[in-house]
Amino acid sequence: MVLWTCLARLVQQLPALPPAEILLINNSDHHWNLPDALNCVRQIHRPRRASAAHARNEGARLARGRYLVFVDSDVWLEANAVVRLIAPLQRDAADATVGNYSTDIRGLRFAQGFKQLYIHHVYAERGLEMRHDFWTAISAVRADRFRQLNGFDDSFDGACGEDMEFGIRATRAGLRLLRVPKARGQHHHDYTLAGLVRNDWRKGRTVMRNTLRARTPLTDHSHAAPRNVRAVAAAGALVAGVVGSIWWPPLVVVAGVSATVWLIAKRGLLQLFARVTSLPFVVAAIPLLFSLDLVRGGCVAVALLEKWFVRAPVARREPWIPQISPTKNEHP
Repeated sequence: MVLWTCLARLVQQLPALPPAEILLINNSDHHWNLPDALNCVRQIHRPRRASAAHARNEGARLARGRYLVFVDSDVWLEANAVVRLIAPLQRDAADATVGNYSTDIRGLRFAQGFKQLYIHHVYAERGLEMRHDFWTAISAVRADRFRQLNGFDDSFDGACGEDMEFGIRATRAGLRLLRVPKARGQHHHDYTLAGLVRNDWRKGRTVMRNTLRARTPLTDHSHAAPRNVRAVAAAGALVAGVVGSIWWPPLVVVAGVSATVWLIAKRGLLQLFARVTSLPFVVAAIPLLFSLDLVRGGCVAVALLEKWFVRAPVARREPWIPQISPTKNEHP
């Protein structure tokens, strides 16, 4: 089971840490019987609401440590990932940190490997400092800062948008957010090609809503670096040029220029694919990359239409406000 390996990797890292505890927040409808090797894991059953934000907030409410480390249940951490993740917090170089996915895609199917390498590249090409963004798959935050911000907004359904919204509030509160490239893990989410499209459509629309609502620069989001914005624009222009050339042939020039701009924008990612995978993988990845850029362009268009024509604000529930009991027993 993917979850057991996730927990086992965490248990393996305990000897390298100060006294620590592992909390498994189970928001499914059934209680899991953990293997004997994981008897140090404390399982908290919270089936009330299948929300990632709610589950993480519950873990933070019960945790006794100075640092909170969040790891998605389908992530297998590499050795010393937690040590590397909390090191900037310990030396007061950051208030919160995020890791990255590994380039090791052994044992993963095409869609899984594609997504893992894509996210690895997205985070690796940005600078170490983050603004108006956060990513909870592999992350850590000082517990006192997390509680001062009232945790994650648990009005977000599933796992989509609550981490970015937290990053926006954290940046505005003056918290220092830092990427830690060597704190890595392998992502074992069971993606399909259709699932990748649905995931990007859902999360892309949420990113745009968060950005427009908070009036933050879109390029602060990790997935919206300037070259990624150019790629999305070029993908849309290419399709428009091809379709338009049916009626006015000179527009094929626009399609050709757009294809060149798109390939240049994706050059670094394609080079990563070529370095760690095979030629068939790269060939299959190119049309998928292009399709997902069209999906992202659609997210931008829909969000702008909603902003211009849907005037009623979206109702939000109040964010979680924790009740913290002081304790003398601190664990990271």
